[in-house]
Amino acid sequence: MSSSFHIQPRQFELRPLRVSPPGSPSACLYAVRFLFDGSDNWQTRFPTHVPQEVLAEFEAGNVVEVHLEILDDRGPAQRSLRGSPSYVILAVVLADGTGMDCVPTELLKARRGYLLRALAAAALGLALVNWAPVLGGLVLGLAAQPLRTALGVPTKAQFSTRATSVRRAR
Repeated sequence: MSSSFHIQPRQFELRPLRVSPPGSPSACLYAVRFLFDGSDNWQTRFPTHVPQEVLAEFEAGNVVEVHLEILDDRGPAQRSLRGSPSYVILAVVLADGTGMDCVPTELLKARRGYLLRALAAAALGLALVNWAPVLGGLVLGLAAQPLRTALGVPTKAQFSTRATSVRRAR
């Protein structure tokens, strides 16, 4: 399972990992740097998938908090995003108190695909239970793996109490 955390630094900075055209695999990959109160050391998280919808807010300096998700190494969420990032930004809170839900659509599609595989395996297992109970039980047990994988893909943004209203960036 991946883990997530909210970051409320004094200052944000985005640095593109490579200068690349908009359609290339590394177009959304950035090094996100944080500077916290009481410290002069920048903390860097890279490669981070930053959705295109929130880049303008970062450049304008309106972002005061981010919801950053750490992706499992070689997990389904990391494989579904272009460039295989280690982190993804799921939500941001702006200076006016508005929360932006910016979950990438690639993560939603990956979760739906694994849920469909689990549903198909469960239906096949239930169909086989009357004909061959042992085989049907085995297939039903195997249906738990894509279900477990689907539940591990992050698809929901969580907001702190600083967000007074929420809007979707999709």
